[in-house]
Formats: sequence, C-alpha cells, structure tokens
Amino acid sequence: MRFLRIKSKYDHLIVYCYHGILSRDAAEFLMNQGFKNVYSLNGGFSEYAQTQTEL
Repeated sequence: MRFLRIKSKYDHLIVYCYHGILSRDAAEFLMNQGFKNVYSLNGGFSEYAQTQTEL
C-alpha cells in the first residue's frame, strides 16, 4: 500500500487494487472524509490489464 502527500481535498485521486473491490471501499471512505475528486478503477488492475493492447 502506498500513501501520497495530498495538498488539497480537491486534488484528483485514483484508487485501485487488484480486483477493484477494496479500492471502491477506500474511495468511498475518502469521499466521506471530504475528498471531492476520488475515482476507483472499476474491475481493478486485473481488468484494466486485460483490456490494454501491447505496444
């Protein structure tokens, strides 16, 4: 788990985990703490990786 220094509750935050379940809960927690621009990667990193084409 990695934490970043956040300067403002208006910073854009993308939260992700392997399957997208824990990140959804984390994003909801952050929004409940007053963060305004929080996004969770639907399907997590595993789904994202499957949809990307190789260069």
